[in-house]
Amino acid sequence: MSQSQRSGMSEQLTKMARQQQIIRQALEKINQEENKDGTGSLGNLDKISKEMEQTEDDIVNRRITDEVLKRQQQIQTRMLEAEKAEQQREQDQQRESNAGKDTPPGYIKALQDYQKTKEKQTEQIKTVSPALNLYYKQKIKSYFDQLNAK
Repeated sequence: MSQSQRSGMSEQLTKMARQQQIIRQALEKINQEENKDGTGSLGNLDKISKEMEQTEDDIVNRRITDEVLKRQQQIQTRMLEAEKAEQQREQDQQRESNAGKDTPPGYIKALQDYQKTKEKQTEQIKTVSPALNLYYKQKIKSYFDQLNAK
């Protein structure tokens, strides 16, 4: 390798190590915030953080082996699982049902008023018989019989 290639590769490795560090620090912050209330809903992210720190050291010391690549793949998998768990938790909260609250007294009174008005209208229809032929009178009678049967 020429000097310029080594310099370019060294620059890339430094950049990768810096990005790994930024991600690790953000992950540690998220872990602290999630475990602050004791729930730890994302699981223990400390292990991932330690593995990321070890990967940073390997990158800085130019020890990129198959083991480092496998570790990086495992880190990515665990982070995706944590993300999926967070999404499911958010979705579960959105779909959470709440028990019905006590109905306000105004609602009960309005419902009773509506039922009284409905009964008055029904009685008025029954008592005021329009001039209909026999067929329609029988239809109306059967309708009220079915209505009262419920």
